[in-house]
Amino acid sequence: MDIKLIGAGCPDCDKLKASTEEALKELGIEAQIQRISSLKDIILLGVMTAPSLMVDGKLIISGQAASTAEVKQQLEKLL
Repeated sequence: MDIKLIGAGCPDCDKLKASTEEALKELGIEAQIQRISSLKDIILLGVMTAPSLMVDGKLIISGQAASTAEVKQQLEKLL
């Protein structure tokens, strides 16, 4: 599972990272979260809002620090 956390490192980015880590733990999924903070890389991914979460090339969370439950729900759709 290729997981990218997209954002420049703001507090909301940190919250989304924590929520994602907890959701992965609750689902029993072992995966590394790659943090994308370079503006150039963010633009290349086509993402216009931060923080965002991309899994296997699909944007599942955009422009919000989603809760663990919200991240978990989105990840379950991909399983």
